[in-house]
Amino acid sequence: MLLVHGASGNVGRAAVEIGKRLGAAVIATGGSPESLRVAAERGADHVLDYAWEDVRDRVLEITTDRGADVVFDPVGGDAFDASLRCVVWEGMVFVVGFASRWVPEAPAWCVLLKNCAVAGVDWGGYLRREPEKVRASIAEAYWYGEGALRPEPSRAFPLERAAEALARGAGRAREISGKTVLVTNQDSPAGS
Repeated sequence: MLLVHGASGNVGRAAVEIGKRLGAAVIATGGSPESLRVAAERGADHVLDYAWEDVRDRVLEITTDRGADVVFDPVGGDAFDASLRCVVWEGMVFVVGFASRWVPEAPAWCVLLKNCAVAGVDWGGYLRREPEKVRASIAEAYWYGEGALRPEPSRAFPLERAAEALARGAGRAREISGKTVLVTNQDSPAGS
């Protein structure tokens, strides 16, 4: 079972799609009905709203008290803490970012008792330090041609509405999931 936090953002959406492509059952978290809808559209088998549901309890309920084998966490904060409480024995938690703006700390006792691994994944670091590895990874995962991943933007706004686009994508309201693009004409591909 793969647990994906922030599943309606670009990185989370890709994680859901790749997880499904690799045959995983996916639990996706989000903080609004729109986020959960996006995650379900991308293939998530289960969605849970962390604003109203306890992530640990819900993951254990979905997995019949087993937990998540792998956790993909671009959110940090409470999501990370919940991940450590619901990852399986010898599971893996991938730390990808801190969208919550709260950088958590992993209590060593929890990592020990779960016998789990917590790994950081810094794509920018790989680009700077090991560009050949990045190229090889992209070549191996080049599923775009097969249509497995859909990287289209969530919303498009005319350039003159840039301030509105920024305001709607910022803050706790999370009115926009994924990427927003600004276009120079009214014929935007994703609507406005």
